[in-house]
Amino acid sequence: MASGDLNPNPLTNADAGWMRRIQNAAPSGALSRRTKLQPTRNNWAGPLIYALPHYILWRGNLNTYRYRASYGVSRYGEGDSMKSEYHQYFSHAKDPLDVNKPGKEFEFLHVGRGKLHMKPLPQVQYVVPGAAPKWHFKSWHDPLESMDPWLREVHYDNHVPTHLGAKRPLAVIAPSTVHRTVQFMNMQHMTFTVSPFLFGFGHTMQKAVMDFYRTCVSGRTSLVPKEKITLFYAIDAVTPKVEVKFNDGTTYRPPITDRTTSFDLLQMVMEQSWLAGDRANAMGKALTPPSIDEYRWHQVVSYMKKKEKKETGKDAKK
Repeated sequence: MASGDLNPNPLTNADAGWMRRIQNAAPSGALSRRTKLQPTRNNWAGPLIYALPHYILWRGNLNTYRYRASYGVSRYGEGDSMKSEYHQYFSHAKDPLDVNKPGKEFEFLHVGRGKLHMKPLPQVQYVVPGAAPKWHFKSWHDPLESMDPWLREVHYDNHVPTHLGAKRPLAVIAPSTVHRTVQFMNMQHMTFTVSPFLFGFGHTMQKAVMDFYRTCVSGRTSLVPKEKITLFYAIDAVTPKVEVKFNDGTTYRPPITDRTTSFDLLQMVMEQSWLAGDRANAMGKALTPPSIDEYRWHQVVSYMKKKEKKETGKDAKK
């Protein structure tokens, strides 16, 4: 065998020509066959870390900050999938006619094959044709406690819910108030039903209802008189229930799911109480003040008067 040919047994005679032909790659069976030293260096699929408690949204199991891509793997409509022009959602079953298809600006008036196509324009559906509206004048000087900023500017007779006894249409929007305290607005009573035998661990529906009860009876986050709140213990293992009775006789039970918190219950109850106040105002009834002052001012005044009399008596004796 010539010295330049590949030798299947390199340990016997390995000269310079043979080493040059294999380009100094010394054969070895002990080197690692791993392609790279850090094989799993992906920053989007680390070990599965569950969302921490008290956090609202699951942001993905990323183990590093993504400054340009907020999410890792995302479906259609999530994360950064709508930023690129191509997407799996658009790539397959396209209608071949939707290229250069006219939009809504050509829906009612367009020319096709040299002929003018006209469609009747859409009409308002919730107004009786020929109805004469009444204009509800608004002003920026109206107090926000009134219902005027939340009503429509044009009132129609067929919008008045006469089956409720209302004299005007109900409000179409409500104030987007984030409620931190429980105010006894337009309510008669609040009832909490809880089963003491229904027990669970962590943040459960039972805990949410009991936290909301504590919020209602506390003096710091509630202006509800304590005699207007009732807590019932159910012998049966029932789902916890919150029931609010309003002044107009209607009752409201906020939906309670496994993700509901006490702040959600507070927000739902206060929003419904505002709507109940709107119904009462539409019926012409006087609204209850947003809070009931439990401080007995008449006793304070009488005490101050007695104290003044004692001081004047002492001064006269001197």
